Amino acid sequence: MSCRKDFNIAEDLYLSSFPKEERRCLESIYKLLEEDIFEFVPIFFDEDFKGFANLWFFKDFTYIEHLAITPKERNKGYGTEFLKKLINNDISFLKQRIENIILEVELPKSPLAQKRITFYERLGFKLLDDYYFQPPYEKDSEGVEMKIMLFPADKENNISFKHIQETLYAKVYQIK
Repeated sequence: MSCRKDFNIAEDLYLSSFPKEERRCLESIYKLLEEDIFEFVPIFFDEDFKGFANLWFFKDFTYIEHLAITPKERNKGYGTEFLKKLINNDISFLKQRIENIILEVELPKSPLAQKRITFYERLGFKLLDDYYFQPPYEKDSEGVEMKIMLFPADKENNISFKHIQETLYAKVYQIK
């Protein structure tokens, strides 16, 4: 794995992996790359591009905004390996030490959504019960009802759901 600010290697994967309401426009991504709080992390194994993660760094948690593995490389363990490295702070170029990780997931209403949730749970994430609405990224998009997952699962009392939601709304979605 190596860090590159060059998001263009992931553009097609980003656009094909997330529905319009769950992603921002490419111009917004490129603007965010200039911010210290945001980092695009391409996932490489054996010098081959396998996927990417978009990370936000906050004082008390790291937020995984997007994580995608290329279709031909899915179900081969690359997502698991990347997350284990992230959890164990085994990615030397990251901007800060990671202790708590937050991510959004679809509601567990479909087999695929449930499979994703189970994937994160096996890695030590906990699905929070609280109602969460992901605001729209763009003016012409709609928001999406989702769930929040937290790592490590036993840290829920140290980071309140309200704090997570307020931070994401203010910093990621820019809702005051």
